[in-house]
Amino acid sequence: WERAAVTFMELLDRQLPGAEQIRKPANSNLDMVEDSFRVLALMASRLDDNQTLERWLAGRSPSPWFYLLYDRLADLHAVEGRYGLAVAVNNGFVGAFPGHGAGPDFLAQNVDFRAMAGAPAQVREAKAEFVAQYLPEDYFQELPAHHQQRWLTYGRSLGDFYYASGSADQSVGKGEDAKRSWAKAAEYYEMLAPRSGEKGELMHLAGDARLLAGQDLQALSNFRKAAYGAGYERSDEAGWAAMTMLRKAFVTLEEGRHSTEHHEALQALSLEEQRYSETFGADERVAALRADLANRWYARGDYETALSYAKKTLEGEAPNTEQQYAAWLVIARVQQHKGEFGLAERAWRQALSLAESSSQLAVTEHQRSDIRAQLAVSIYKQGEQAASAGNSALAVAHFQRVVNVAPDSELAVNARFDAANTLLKASEWLAAINQLNRFRSDYADHRLAHQVSEKLVYAYRQSGQPLKAANELLGRASGMSDPWPQRLRAAEIYHQTNHIEGRNTLYREWLSIAPAAATAHEHVQQQTMRQRLIQSGATDYEVLNTLVTAESRSQWHSDETLAWAADAALKLGARAADEFVAIALQHPLEKTLVSKQAALERAQAYLLEAEAFAGDAVVTEVLFRQAELYRVLAVDLMMSEVPAELNELESLQYQMLLEEEAYPLEEKAMELHTRNHQMIRSRGYDEWIRQSLDVLAAMHPGRYSRNLRWMTWTKKENDGV
Repeated sequence: WERAAVTFMELLDRQLPGAEQIRKPANSNLDMVEDSFRVLALMASRLDDNQTLERWLAGRSPSPWFYLLYDRLADLHAVEGRYGLAVAVNNGFVGAFPGHGAGPDFLAQNVDFRAMAGAPAQVREAKAEFVAQYLPEDYFQELPAHHQQRWLTYGRSLGDFYYASGSADQSVGKGEDAKRSWAKAAEYYEMLAPRSGEKGELMHLAGDARLLAGQDLQALSNFRKAAYGAGYERSDEAGWAAMTMLRKAFVTLEEGRHSTEHHEALQALSLEEQRYSETFGADERVAALRADLANRWYARGDYETALSYAKKTLEGEAPNTEQQYAAWLVIARVQQHKGEFGLAERAWRQALSLAESSSQLAVTEHQRSDIRAQLAVSIYKQGEQAASAGNSALAVAHFQRVVNVAPDSELAVNARFDAANTLLKASEWLAAINQLNRFRSDYADHRLAHQVSEKLVYAYRQSGQPLKAANELLGRASGMSDPWPQRLRAAEIYHQTNHIEGRNTLYREWLSIAPAAATAHEHVQQQTMRQRLIQSGATDYEVLNTLVTAESRSQWHSDETLAWAADAALKLGARAADEFVAIALQHPLEKTLVSKQAALERAQAYLLEAEAFAGDAVVTEVLFRQAELYRVLAVDLMMSEVPAELNELESLQYQMLLEEEAYPLEEKAMELHTRNHQMIRSRGYDEWIRQSLDVLAAMHPGRYSRNLRWMTWTKKENDGV
């Protein structure tokens, strides 16, 4: 058989050398060729079938007729009823020569063989093999037209079969089997659609099948392909099916409405609505969807998108009452959020009108009250905007409209209060005062009422009624646990209006109970009060001494407080000096001298404090007063009474002792006056230096008693010094 096979194949090479001879063999040799094929097929069938053919052909040069050997072997098995072997031979050829042009014929023949065998399941398998083999686009394009049509026919029959199988399985409770069948059907419809003239219908079917199989993403894609660009007569239904899927998917994410996934789902649904509306128009279903999207975008916080959908809802073809109501509510809320309160008011009024007039809406009284409240807010906000723009008349008008819309609301109270504030800002003082007094009268217990007093103080002062402002402060203070902050403000107003008596009364009352200053501000405030009392004629020791003592003990100072304390210390020093001068040195000298020295020390202490406070500003006065203290003490010692019981010699000795005590004091006085004189170099000539010179002229006339004219001199560059 092996040698016979070689001989027969050599014969076939001579008889069928090319494709032309294969298509039209010579009639004279036709029987010989057929007999050769038949004998080769018969021998192969008795050996290893297609494996034998492969072995025989393996060592030979390629022959154009070799595929006919497989065909004759498969036909032999089929004629003899061995359909499985026939299919195996065909598959063997396709497997061994996948790119051969006869491959489609062999696979198509398998379908016929399976049908001849009466095996429907195997027929479907054969069709599936044919479809799978030429699923790649380049393979499909190489198929002849009749095989391309065969591929489409096989695919559609398989898709329809699995779709029907899924429905049958579902009806008997085989849910998982049904899903697998629908998924298989969808695969075939999806394969067929790009190569079929019924693309839209096939993708719609594929979408339905994927949806039934629980494969939502693939279903959505299929519905979209059916709806857009396929030229399908029911494309609008496919588009709405896609929309419905997205809407259901979005609803399942409502619990995580602030998540990224929820946001992406809402975006996808909105884009789908836009695509659908642009393609098919806005029907009643779209109007309802737009109203829903408007609310969902608002809840998401995307106010511009929400506003756009609400407007689209109203612009659509005759939206029903419920859709209009929903749209106006969204518009009102968004415009309110954007600060477009005039537009918001219009929208709130539209929503309120529908809520109050339509029996089709299930709007509760509570909901209507909420709308009225928001309407009042929109008007109130317009009042605020007008006030900010400086249009006080319009602002007050808006605030008054709030009272008409929601008369018993908290917002109405606020509006009346703000109307008064607006008048204040507009400098309409009398009108503002009237509004504030009426507000306090009408709402005495309201939380805002306590602010009225302060505003009245401001209005009274600005309108030229400062005493009324002070009285308002004093009246407010009378009801407070700590009245002094308000009383001190009233005192300041008295000061500014030159109402000195009232001011000083409040100052004295406060200073009599005021605690030690705890801050720099408090220290300056208290010192200012004391200084003002002094300036208005209060020269009593207590005020002067307290001012000096407070400044000395304080850790806070200002130029003013230091100057005031220095001035007070000088006054106290001068007063102590007067007391010092008034003490006469009488017998017994020891007793009166002690009193006089104590007075001198007090005066000296005040003078030193003055210099510590003011420094160079008072140095010449301090030096003069210090020198005079020593000079007066020296003179008083010299002029003191000699004890009467002393004899002449003792009296003379006593007088000499006094001179010895007085001389250092006189020298000290002259030294201090001289230092004051020398201050001319650094400070120039002043009244206290003049007085020191006068004293020096009296004490040392030979040196200082001259007719002099003191002039200031400033060094110049060309002085040559």
